[in-house]
Amino acid sequence: MIAKQLVVGLALLASSLGAFAEWSLHEQFDRVLVYDGQFLREYSYKPRDIRGPHSGLFIWAVSPQKDGKLKPYSKGMEIKGELRPGQLLLSGESPLNPTVVEFVVSGGSRLELEFGLCDLALEKGNKGTLLKVEMLADGKSSTEKVVIEENRWQKKTVALPKASRVLVRLIGSRRGGGTNWTGLVVRGDGEVGTREQTRALSPKRGQIGKMEARLQPSPHRVTAKSGYDILFYRDKPFLSFATKGNPAGSEEIQGKLGFNTFYVEGMGFGRYWPEGAPGVVVPPDSVIHHDLRLSQQHDMPFKATISMAHCSPFLPPWLVKKEKLGLEGHQLRRGGDTHTSFIKPATLRWHKRGLEGWVKPFLDQPSLFVFGQEDDASHWDDFSGDAVASWRTWLRKRFGGDFKAFSDYVGGVRGFDSFDAVPQPKRLEPDERFGFPMRLAYLKLQWITESYGDYLAELFTHMRKLAPGVPLTQRFVNWPGGPAVCKRVGFDYNYIFGHLTTEGVPNSYGIGKKIWTGIYAHMGTLPLPRGGSIGKTYDRKIRRGPMSRAEWELNAFTILANGGCGFEYSTLVPTWGPQWETSALYDADGKLTPTGEAGAPVIKEALENARYMMHYEQQPDVAVFHDASFNSTPFGGAWGQSKVGIYTLIRETGFHFDPLDEGEMTIEKLRGRKVLVLAGSLSLSPEVQSAIRDYVRGGGTLVTVFCSDGAGFPGCNSYDYACKVRASAAQKSFDEPKAAAHLGDVLGIRAGGGVTARKQVKSERHGAISMKDFNALSKEGRWVKQDACAAKLSPQPEAQVLATFEDGSPAAVEHRFGKGRAITFAFDLGLIANNLTVPPLYAWWSDLLASLGCRKVVDTGNWFVEAGAWHDDDGNRLIVLVNHDALNPQEAKLPDGKTVRLEAGRAKTVVFRR
Repeated sequence: MIAKQLVVGLALLASSLGAFAEWSLHEQFDRVLVYDGQFLREYSYKPRDIRGPHSGLFIWAVSPQKDGKLKPYSKGMEIKGELRPGQLLLSGESPLNPTVVEFVVSGGSRLELEFGLCDLALEKGNKGTLLKVEMLADGKSSTEKVVIEENRWQKKTVALPKASRVLVRLIGSRRGGGTNWTGLVVRGDGEVGTREQTRALSPKRGQIGKMEARLQPSPHRVTAKSGYDILFYRDKPFLSFATKGNPAGSEEIQGKLGFNTFYVEGMGFGRYWPEGAPGVVVPPDSVIHHDLRLSQQHDMPFKATISMAHCSPFLPPWLVKKEKLGLEGHQLRRGGDTHTSFIKPATLRWHKRGLEGWVKPFLDQPSLFVFGQEDDASHWDDFSGDAVASWRTWLRKRFGGDFKAFSDYVGGVRGFDSFDAVPQPKRLEPDERFGFPMRLAYLKLQWITESYGDYLAELFTHMRKLAPGVPLTQRFVNWPGGPAVCKRVGFDYNYIFGHLTTEGVPNSYGIGKKIWTGIYAHMGTLPLPRGGSIGKTYDRKIRRGPMSRAEWELNAFTILANGGCGFEYSTLVPTWGPQWETSALYDADGKLTPTGEAGAPVIKEALENARYMMHYEQQPDVAVFHDASFNSTPFGGAWGQSKVGIYTLIRETGFHFDPLDEGEMTIEKLRGRKVLVLAGSLSLSPEVQSAIRDYVRGGGTLVTVFCSDGAGFPGCNSYDYACKVRASAAQKSFDEPKAAAHLGDVLGIRAGGGVTARKQVKSERHGAISMKDFNALSKEGRWVKQDACAAKLSPQPEAQVLATFEDGSPAAVEHRFGKGRAITFAFDLGLIANNLTVPPLYAWWSDLLASLGCRKVVDTGNWFVEAGAWHDDDGNRLIVLVNHDALNPQEAKLPDGKTVRLEAGRAKTVVFRR
């Protein structure tokens, strides 16, 4: 009997000791309390899997198998190829919003941690996790920090406070974007309490899941005022500074740097539209409401998207599938199960329905709405029945129901005889049924562009009703059709590419050695009010990188000088992966980077000028048709330096341009213009050629510039071929070889084309202009890889030669046509100006435009110093000066006749008070 009692007693003792023996958090998984550190939202608990509403999580990284082996939750969770028993994955939602795991330990003395960066995270360039181990006992707390960033297993022992019970808090924050996979094993001694015991001891016990959800109305609004070139906030000019790559709840750290607009790129309402629900409902405890509250607190208007990007409205996947709203026969570069086709009538209907619920949280707050994001309709296509029907209807309308007129336009058709049978072409694949297949492709992009404009216009009208008084804005990265869409819809503000790039030849934005010129050709071609990006692209791998204070100034103040009143910087924190992380203003541990330190004073300086920025001063005398948008698409010929450079030349000589689109190339809209410049062009459609011909015949002045990257002249052909646009000049060029339609009679050119290097251009008035520096740059191949001059220009006998190359061949000719004249340059002015400032060349161009009556708002008297001007309602005038000479200080003449000195590569503002 005694022996039996002894055995039972030993068993009970063993059982008791087992409860206080070594434990693994992996085994105690159902005892932890988990929530996010910023919004205090409790996570959803499932066996082996605890997740927050977004990307925060705490899960089993391995599961033991019957054979004793470990199975990873997902491939790549190994650390140096090794999995360990008890391995967990703790990941925060963002660098600012950690995942908090709490548990109670009784009678324990230590925690044993094993940790490392997982193999896939290393491969993806993730920076790991900042783990804080906080211990609370008897009213005191202590914290240990562990940075999990190395791809190897490491160990750390953490002593627990000497107390009967200790609340342990594991706080895991992401240190960057992408695959935030780290391995973590937590072991200890003592006993782990229940989840409810933990909840009772948690320092956030009264707040978890109970944060203030009510959003108070704000008395302030962002507004658009007719006749002004800037938006207003609190009834003052609003120079908007926003950043991207910013996590929810980052308003405070944005505000410390001077940012005054909160913007979350890519927001969609799909998650707030559950299957079967009649529409969108944004709950009061959503992240959106929380960010709106913080935006109020930090006085930052909220820029909200309307669930669309890349010319594709985003709707809930269940709805897209049910209503068959997706694109058919085409995949967008970033397509997915939320992406829909704007050409389908049902898409517009459902998008409108979703917006009715989506806008509600923003209506009594200072907010703006952004329509498209990164829109470029040249990447879009759809071969659904709705798309084919729309295409055929558009063609019928375009040609007034006259099928013969359509057939003649496309060089004849074979195999069908009505609009109801016209096939929808793939854009770059010549269709043998058409005599001029590229004309059909040209028409197709016009249909896409106009149809997308129709969609945006419908949404614009709908949003005006849903959110009266709230500014409606549009956003692109780089789309040549964008300005036409903005003019057509009438957005309150427009945004596009404007940052610096040192990529050189590989860049797809047409920027050369002058790393700022995208501001002119991209941002500068949008209607006012407008804004552009701030940042610095290095190459295809580093999409944004560090910036100095001088580069911040160059970027920001060149935008201001060109009518910009808004900025977006990428990125705030390193959340987008290695391609972007070196541009971050705060590092992975929340410390200000050198780029952040450089940018803060520039943001402050720019904002100090906002009070004078009500009306941007410009005399848009120089009409420019750089090319049809079709020719500037990836499949048509992309943006080239010839196109960007003509805007560079116009602005850096002190003038302003009026960029025209295809719809504005009519005789009615050309008549009376001081000058029309064609640059970067080869093919021009027959109807555009006819309008130009009538313009010159009626007394207009046409200036055409040789296009180096196409080795031809503007108007040399009219899409009457089956090759790529940029290769067309060799096939069809004026009369040699014969083009179906061309402008040779207007330009006074019989033949011309090919590309070569020349030593100099010589004119009687401007003397000899050396091409030596440009030729050296071309040979270097870093910034430009093409020669600038035409190999051949054969003018008609009656044309007058204005300048020659060193061999005596024509470098510039003038031809009288009707009551007007055409001046043709046989060298690529834009290409040269996009890389080098050549004073005698700039003087020639300036004299030409001035002789035609074109005006300068501010003349600095220095080709290296650009100027822009704004004024307020009281007549106070702001002059923005930028020295584009990075090596030398320069002097600039002010409107009052005085001069001011600018240091190399720096900017300055001067205010003339009334």
